[in-house]
Amino acid sequence: MAEVTSTKCSICHQHQGNGTFTALGGSNFKITDSLTRRGGFAGLVKYIVDEMPRGNPAGCVGSCALNAAGYMVSLASDGPKDPVGSACDAEDPLSYGIRTLKLLTKRELKNSLLDLRLAVDSDFANDPLPPDSPLTKSSYPIHLHAKIAVDETRNNTLRAFAEKIAPGAASRMRQDYSSACGNSGTATNCANTFVDTIAKRIFRRPLTSDERTTYTKFFNDGLEEGLTQALTAAILAPQFLYRSELGIPVAQAMQQNLNIGTINGRSKLQLVEADAYVLTNYEFAAALAYMYTGSTPDATLLQAADRGELATETQINSQIDRMLATSRGREHIGEFGANWMRADDVLKESRPNYAAMTDQIKRDMADEVRELFRHIFFGNGIPFEQFYNGDYSMVNGRLAQYYGGSNHGSDWRSVTLPNRGGVITTGAFMAANADAVGAGPIKRAVDVRELMLCHHLGAPPQDLGSAEERERLKQEAIELEARGDMTDRIYFEAITKATACASCHEKIINPLFGMDDFDQYGRFRTQVTGRGANGIPGLPTDTRGILWGPNGLGNLDEFIEFNGSKDLGKKIAQLPSVHECLIVNTFRYTTGLPIDEANYSKQGGGQIDEPVRLNQDQKEDYACIKEQLLDVYDSSSHSAKSVYRKMGTLDLIRLRKPIARSQVNQ
Repeated sequence: MAEVTSTKCSICHQHQGNGTFTALGGSNFKITDSLTRRGGFAGLVKYIVDEMPRGNPAGCVGSCALNAAGYMVSLASDGPKDPVGSACDAEDPLSYGIRTLKLLTKRELKNSLLDLRLAVDSDFANDPLPPDSPLTKSSYPIHLHAKIAVDETRNNTLRAFAEKIAPGAASRMRQDYSSACGNSGTATNCANTFVDTIAKRIFRRPLTSDERTTYTKFFNDGLEEGLTQALTAAILAPQFLYRSELGIPVAQAMQQNLNIGTINGRSKLQLVEADAYVLTNYEFAAALAYMYTGSTPDATLLQAADRGELATETQINSQIDRMLATSRGREHIGEFGANWMRADDVLKESRPNYAAMTDQIKRDMADEVRELFRHIFFGNGIPFEQFYNGDYSMVNGRLAQYYGGSNHGSDWRSVTLPNRGGVITTGAFMAANADAVGAGPIKRAVDVRELMLCHHLGAPPQDLGSAEERERLKQEAIELEARGDMTDRIYFEAITKATACASCHEKIINPLFGMDDFDQYGRFRTQVTGRGANGIPGLPTDTRGILWGPNGLGNLDEFIEFNGSKDLGKKIAQLPSVHECLIVNTFRYTTGLPIDEANYSKQGGGQIDEPVRLNQDQKEDYACIKEQLLDVYDSSSHSAKSVYRKMGTLDLIRLRKPIARSQVNQ
């Protein structure tokens, strides 16, 4: 393909390096911009088919267009402008994140209220908290999105909830601080305890002088009423609902002699750029807490912030290891795996024709992904590859029995089950990527690409071919269904034969239909019933498959053959794409940011849904960090935990830069 491109395409489009090409008239364009403008890889292929070459449109179709697009994309990071090289070789060794105010997610808010003893589990029985929206492809909340601001509706919902839980919270605070707020306490003593201790934990930092005055006044109405009112106000306060990652100016940090560690024997603070901001000890403690527990800082972490003991890598890692070992830490890591693989999508599925797939079984399926990810993450010496190629399943007895094994009780354990092993064979993945009628081979193929390999396909083309072609394909499908021997695989292959569909379906999607050995209920199968009223039972499943472009859509000449879902998991486990995808998702889950442009969140139509775009410095910094994290991954025998642990010690967590107007997605 390189030869074809260099001899034909280069007549008009000479490659200038780093994915930049000349166009007619001598102007330049970047292939990454073209991908964004045309709705992803599929849109680029369609554009080549419809418009290229000039003067002879449709002169490069089928595999020609597919390979031409792939080759051009593969050049996007070629040449001396490679962001990794320019960042990692720079004299400035520090990296910078983005100054943000992050609204607590629904889960973070719930965990914080529970851990502060401001609420109990029963308070959340009717799902009283506002939802998180929008989400990325992998169900990660986009913290900075304008759609999740505290508007009037959200504020009213939170106010009603705060007023509901405040009396119970006040009762628990009177028990926890009985000497000051109990039966023998006074309003004055309780007010002092509230502003010095209770509110400090709620706000995740000491109160300012003005805040102390404001909250002390509530106790003018007496101890009990004052405590209830003060708690209600604190729960609704932006200091609680938002977690500040704004930082203070470098000059102010220097004036306070803030210790943020050293690098090469020099104080990092002396190396920080003048326009940067530095998280205070308390802001940094909060950032670490939500990164590693999904909840507010506990007393131990706040004490470390009080003492300035979050400066060195040793101090930070000590807190990270401690937090990961807590029940909240283990829970948070399970949520990482569940969000990444969209495990909770199975909870939305309805299978009225199969009573055994109860709501509890669906909950077990979703939790299976959590338990598997935790097992890999925390297991001593277990490489991340086993998330895909392990020869075991993490199940409780109820789910094991549903899958055809024996019921071993309520505990979750590693069990060997025939034909299962790895996340691809989990019930959550198979049942969520299906419907009540049958399996969903397109959904499964797309999620393997998007979620597991981080191969971003873009939106399907709007133009699906001529009306005549669509009608012909529809009639073919009807005739096949009438025969009774049309399986799900045959059906979806038939309806995606349109010329406009070929750019994605011919190589990228349909060859992955070899995951047909699991039905819409998450059960393994070797036979399937044909679709339609005349469906013939006992038809053999076709589990032959090919993964074209295993290491990226830029090279669709490479391929891997597989036979069935478990074999696909084994084949992809060692791919560089899988390892890099772990880095991409770890970065997103811990920072809330994309690591590069390729991993911007997009809407269904392909439009970028990232509220803040990365600037050039951030692109370079994060490209270098990606390489650093891959080095950590390789040197730790492919430990997912080591990568996640490293995130908390990166300078970009503590050092921030303001968001420029040009970065805001309009």
